[in-house]
Amino acid sequence: MRFVAGTETLNNLTVNRTGAGADLGLGSALTVNGTLTLTSGTITTGANTITLRPAGTLTRTSGWINGKLGMPVGTGSPTIVYEVGSAAVYTPIDLSFQNVTVAGSIAGGVVATDHPNIATSGLQPTKSVNRYYSIVNTGVTLTSYSATLRFVAGDIDAGTLTDSVEVRRFSGGSWNFETTGTRTSTSTQVTGVTAFGDLAIGEPVFRTVTSSAGPNGTIAPLGAQIVR
Repeated sequence: MRFVAGTETLNNLTVNRTGAGADLGLGSALTVNGTLTLTSGTITTGANTITLRPAGTLTRTSGWINGKLGMPVGTGSPTIVYEVGSAAVYTPIDLSFQNVTVAGSIAGGVVATDHPNIATSGLQPTKSVNRYYSIVNTGVTLTSYSATLRFVAGDIDAGTLTDSVEVRRFSGGSWNFETTGTRTSTSTQVTGVTAFGDLAIGEPVFRTVTSSAGPNGTIAPLGAQIVR
């Protein structure tokens, strides 16, 4: 593995590597002013972020960012594709922003495992997508955003119904319910999100509550009810 020097700014960066040396690793954060070209090979950021400046652009033929990629977000309602994935799998994130009034940068990344706090998410850890998505905002003011989160068949726990999964957002030590949009066998959309953090996908946890009437009243519905 080669390490691209960090703590510096490059005008342009082209990644075009194949074979055993196809992966580049960041020793620390890296900024690209101009064009980031992904022809072949991956960039592994580790705990760092590779960030495009406001005038920067990204073009991709193959390869991706294994880690966090910071993209410039302008005013209006832009849609940006984050060319990210894990070490072996390309799973880009589409972010559509609504009513951006202050421009800035938003980073997106993928981790190819269950979220470390999934047990408290309200999702079933054994019926989930074993991949979570981190979205980090730096300076952007907006109304909301939608995200299309992609995965591959190997990420999905056996028996998981991808047409029944939901999305939860983890931030500040707690989980938040979000609105799930279009679902396919390899992607899930979340809509109307107004804050940032980690996004996890899975079937919701359902519990059975049994109600019964006391001697002085009635209750409806009566008996076993499934709730979440």
